[in-house]
Amino acid sequence: MKEITLKYEERYVAFLDILGFEKMVHDNNTEAINSYLKSVSEGVKSANDVYFNDKKRTIESIIISDSIILSIEKNKDYSESLLELLQLCISVAMIQTILAEKNIWLRGGISCGDTHFDQSNHQIIGPAYIAAYNIEQNISKYPRVALDSKIIKELNFTNAEELITALNTRSANHNHILYSWENKYTIKQDIPLFIDYLGFLFAYDELPNQTKTLHLHQMIDNINNSIYTNMSAYTKHKWSAEYLNSVLARINPKLFSSELKNF
Repeated sequence: MKEITLKYEERYVAFLDILGFEKMVHDNNTEAINSYLKSVSEGVKSANDVYFNDKKRTIESIIISDSIILSIEKNKDYSESLLELLQLCISVAMIQTILAEKNIWLRGGISCGDTHFDQSNHQIIGPAYIAAYNIEQNISKYPRVALDSKIIKELNFTNAEELITALNTRSANHNHILYSWENKYTIKQDIPLFIDYLGFLFAYDELPNQTKTLHLHQMIDNINNSIYTNMSAYTKHKWSAEYLNSVLARINPKLFSSELKNF
């Protein structure tokens, strides 16, 4: 076996887990599995080649069964580091959006720190990876991707809302890439930071409104069709419905979906 030469560097790391993947495998649902693999590639490529096509930053990825690991180098410069975090969050948001439309849900964590990342050999080692994994396992709880609270101080912010504002105002068209707790339509706060992938979707001007509407109705159908499958599914989809409605109410109260209020 070839000896591994560890090369630690400061990186942001996202660990994402596909919920219900075991059932896909047991059911031999190759269509869903192929859709999952394709969606991950599309999300990373979109963030690298489309959204950030004028930058030299690159999101790297490793896929191992139901686990997706994304990583980007963390610059020592404050402004550059913030943009790198933004690019990673957008990659995750794009993956979440594509998968949710296909009724494939993920949960995850993002952290930063020393990391050995070798995409070609499918190797990742280091404290940042362990922290991201532990956030996914123990903190996120629902189909969402939570950010390590230590990132707030790492980027010289005083509190979570300062970081949320900084990232949201740096994304194109002031898209909502992190969920803001400073509005009356919020869900119950239990963590400081998570990716607002639906807020990002609905505020993304380059996406036609018809496409957004189709995605919205497909997601509602997915929740309605799956929520009473079992108690685990209920918890997962109940939270997703509440999150979806909070985003719709924030954007336009008239969009608040009566189809998702009575679970």
